[in-house]
Amino acid sequence: MKRGFSTLEIIISFAILAIILSGVVMADFGAQYWTITSQTSNEALYKSKIQLENLRAASKRDFLSAVSQSVVRDNDASCSSGSLCYYMESKVIDTSPCSKYASSTVSWQVYGYPTTTTELFTTFDDAAGIIARGGDCGLNWPSGNWASPTLASSANLRSNTSGSDALNGSVYVSEYASPFLEVLKSGSVYSYSSSDSAPFNSVDVARNLANGWVYAYVAASSTQGQLQVIDVTDPTKIFRAGGLVLSGVSSTTPAQELFFYDRKIYLTTLFASGPEFHIIDVGDPTNPYELGSGFSVGMSAYDIAVREQYVAGIKHKFAYLAVGSSNVKNLLVLDIDDWTTPNHPAITAVNTCSFASAGQGAAVYLQGNSLYLGRAGLAKGTPDFFVFDASDPASSSFCTPIRSIDVDDSSVSRYVKTIRASGPYIFIGTTNTSGNQGEIQVRSSDAADNLKLLGTYAISSLSDNGMDFDNDANQLYAVTASSPQVQIITSSQ
Repeated sequence: MKRGFSTLEIIISFAILAIILSGVVMADFGAQYWTITSQTSNEALYKSKIQLENLRAASKRDFLSAVSQSVVRDNDASCSSGSLCYYMESKVIDTSPCSKYASSTVSWQVYGYPTTTTELFTTFDDAAGIIARGGDCGLNWPSGNWASPTLASSANLRSNTSGSDALNGSVYVSEYASPFLEVLKSGSVYSYSSSDSAPFNSVDVARNLANGWVYAYVAASSTQGQLQVIDVTDPTKIFRAGGLVLSGVSSTTPAQELFFYDRKIYLTTLFASGPEFHIIDVGDPTNPYELGSGFSVGMSAYDIAVREQYVAGIKHKFAYLAVGSSNVKNLLVLDIDDWTTPNHPAITAVNTCSFASAGQGAAVYLQGNSLYLGRAGLAKGTPDFFVFDASDPASSSFCTPIRSIDVDDSSVSRYVKTIRASGPYIFIGTTNTSGNQGEIQVRSSDAADNLKLLGTYAISSLSDNGMDFDNDANQLYAVTASSPQVQIITSSQ
């Protein structure tokens, strides 16, 4: 009996010892795991920071060169030996033409342990671009759920609208009839009447860095000048600061569109006998003067975007024009090297994109290395919204779109009137062929989503270029020809 009990006691003792040893082993395993995790996490954090700093350095040299990078393996010594590999990926999204959101993700796995990931993010701003655009370039990421846009407020104006531009929470609206220019600021509406009762066809607003004053540059049909410069610094005291009659163009030929960039106005007129594209120096807004003698486009231009960018290490300034003519040319790219010879700018057409189906270019917008083009006058079922790779607009492949869609819905044939983009969203202003029934489409800017439709906002009689997104206020302004003429749209929460 005593021998039997001794054996049982030994078995029980071994069982207890096994439990204790298992706990010790598990504790040691856990300690090793957390030691390895801490060491590899620190290394991954370092690699993630280096990746972001490399992107930041690239953005300082060339803002457009800071782009997403697909997953790559970091072939350091440990990876080569097969014990540990880090996989790195960066994602860059353009918040506006002057701001980018960047994230860096590093994943790793030690054999026998689960995969672990660390991620850092930051933002890059283009100071030179902000200055060149006269401060008209928001930096904030669009907040809330823009897949369900809602009306925040609205305002009635006194005339039919022709275009708009938003700056720092205010919206400036050009009009075809009196009072011709109205400003909506802090819930109040202020107006300016053209002295010769001439229609204002479009507007671009910029801040003058020399004195901080704000000017509305207007494309007009005025005999006093196709360019009108209106001082809107104090909306209660709006006045005409200057103007310019274009050279080589009849005073009755109206200016159509304009774009402010780097103290110059790039202005287009309707197709006429003289040149349709002009560069005007507004370094002194009260005394604008034309550089050179213009450039003959040979057709009307309905929208324009301008910027400086590097191609193969050489800086160029390009103008992208949405155009239309009988031989269905829709997009024209001009190289405007006016910084080398300021009195006689060299303007060269470097690319013209035509499409087989009849129609005209109606709207353009630049965001990062993407150029968005909208077309009008097309039959239902024909693509009318395109995305091009704008990293080299002079290349032979530029005119081949990387994405294209038809913005029609199931019941209405639509066409594109205006385009804006911010972060993950593209805002496309559309209307039907009569111009009465329209909607603002919110689509995904992620290439993997193939311009997926996220939501819509119904709007009537949307004006040409009558939409602008204000990143600073997180608001989308839309102007129409029907009451209420200004609609302030925001995201749902």
